[in-house]
Amino acid sequence: MLPESWAVTSTLGLVLQCFVILFRFAHFEYFYCIFGITRDFTAAQLGSCAARQKSGYLSQIRPGGGEREAIHSVQPQTVPAHPTVSRSVNRGINPAARAAAARLPVGRAPPGRGMEAVARSSERAGAAMRSRAEVDATLQTAKLNPAELLPAVQCLSFGPHAGGGECCLLQLEPGLCAELEAGRSLVIRGEKDEHAVLCSKDKTYDMKIADTSNTLLFVPGCKTPEELNADPASCNIIHSQIAGFSKNYWELRRCRPKLKKLRKLLMEDPYEGPDSQKDQTSTFSKYTTEDLLSLIQASEEEILHQLQVIDACQIEGYWRILDFDYEMKLLNHVTQLIDSESWPLSKVPLSVCLEELGSLEPREMIEHILLSYGRKYVDDAGEVFFEMCEDKICRAIAQMLLQNAIKFNLSEFEEVWQQSVPEGMTTRLDQLQGLALVDKSSRPETIFLLKVEDLPEDNQERFNSLFGIRQKWTEVDITPYIQDLCAEKQTVGALLTKYARSSMLNGVKVYNSRRPIS
Repeated sequence: MLPESWAVTSTLGLVLQCFVILFRFAHFEYFYCIFGITRDFTAAQLGSCAARQKSGYLSQIRPGGGEREAIHSVQPQTVPAHPTVSRSVNRGINPAARAAAARLPVGRAPPGRGMEAVARSSERAGAAMRSRAEVDATLQTAKLNPAELLPAVQCLSFGPHAGGGECCLLQLEPGLCAELEAGRSLVIRGEKDEHAVLCSKDKTYDMKIADTSNTLLFVPGCKTPEELNADPASCNIIHSQIAGFSKNYWELRRCRPKLKKLRKLLMEDPYEGPDSQKDQTSTFSKYTTEDLLSLIQASEEEILHQLQVIDACQIEGYWRILDFDYEMKLLNHVTQLIDSESWPLSKVPLSVCLEELGSLEPREMIEHILLSYGRKYVDDAGEVFFEMCEDKICRAIAQMLLQNAIKFNLSEFEEVWQQSVPEGMTTRLDQLQGLALVDKSSRPETIFLLKVEDLPEDNQERFNSLFGIRQKWTEVDITPYIQDLCAEKQTVGALLTKYARSSMLNGVKVYNSRRPIS
């Protein structure tokens, strides 16, 4: 049998514990009453919720606010299919607090956690309407001066179908918002094994999910303090329903378009000419503009620009790249005609070319090769001429010479190359940037084919490939092979700083890999 003093002590301890529990419960009840957030939230999470406001971006409900924080409702910016919301980050009682306190309906939440429990409780409780007297009493309890707040009060309640996961939030820069407001579309592109990107008419953005500790609410029709100030006739108490909520959003970041796949798809079935038996029996897919838009992770303007860069053309509605041998055959026809007619390279008439060469090749192909290797213009008399690009013609002939050799003696190559180009043209090694690489360390010096379009598209993989070919690079040699990796406002120097290590070799700065190359 326990001593009587033990029993008294135990009973006293139990009474004290009960008193502490009651005190804590009363403290949280008072804390939530200050903000008009009833016991619905106690089933979801402890701590207060404060909606913050700032112009643009996302409106958010932040758990863990203090007694000096007021709840604001934020006006969403409406876009097709989904309302967007504005981010709020103001703290304390300030002019932004004049939106007054947004209120949740009264009613005890069922057992459970999270905003879903609150939403279910709100649905069962119905759209509880707060009176002005209740609002004033809450403000007095919170020791807030009504004179410092806007007279209109917005009371929030969960709609009948409010729930998490029903909507996705997308954080947009002002330019993209303007695109949507103008009625244009934003398109998400990517296949199952690719990371999704979002494309406007002319730009590409990488998409990443950003988690937030704050709960983001969709409140269609919610009014901002600016709108309430502009409309003094607004109802004294405004009841708004929460359409949905989320704990994350899609964050966009401008990125380079992923265009390497474009050339890869078109090179599956290069065009070899109208007489090619291969073209008539080929089982490879051909691609229209719509096909490419659905397969390539880039905007429409970026895709169309790249099609021009790689000299693609439309044949019977499909985009095709000319087989290199057929392309050189067409170019040879044109250069021989220029030589025989003694035309200056700056003034090659389209009409005569089509008339003279139309019996040898389709007229569309003759005009396409002129567009690929020249610049089209119209003279004062209205006749169409082409100014041929000497560098591009010399470059194509160099590729033809190098493609069948692993390495070429540099001095012998330069001699053969100059003899192969049309009369009047001058060859230079700088015409081969991004196409061929000179090995000055070998004796004799050699040159070999290394096309930038054959290198990986990923930054790290590109550098790994380059340092696998050559251990040390000068900036002049490596620049043509990494220039296309530069993002907006990024320089070659910044890329080299990130992916390479510099050192001095015989008084010349060279770059090598920051990591071992296997």
